[in-house]
Amino acid sequence: YLRPFNEKVEMVYKAFDLFVMASKWESFGMVTVESMASGIPVIGTNAGGTVELLDKGKLGTLFEPFNEQELAEKIEEFLKNKTPFLEKAKKAQAHIEQFFSHKYQCERIEALLMGRYYTN
Repeated sequence: YLRPFNEKVEMVYKAFDLFVMASKWESFGMVTVESMASGIPVIGTNAGGTVELLDKGKLGTLFEPFNEQELAEKIEEFLKNKTPFLEKAKKAQAHIEQFFSHKYQCERIEALLMGRYYTN
């Protein structure tokens, strides 16, 4: 059964225990960012933008693309011991709040437009 579209995104994310981004290539996974912002543990493919969003596994758990056995093992790890996944999720949430806030992104765009370049 698939749920119909729901505008109450926060409510939907509160129902998740775990988010899996199993795309073989994702340039920028908005649903991954939304999951991280909601404090949900993320397991994502070690490919594309997901690697950067999960800071090479520091903010979530990575698995190799097309490796369903490894994905199953990561999900089983989560089910057996959620603590390390929840710790990464907490770090991920703080990271998203800092670097993906409206204020931060506007400051970065303004700096770029004004010719000021800087890194985090």
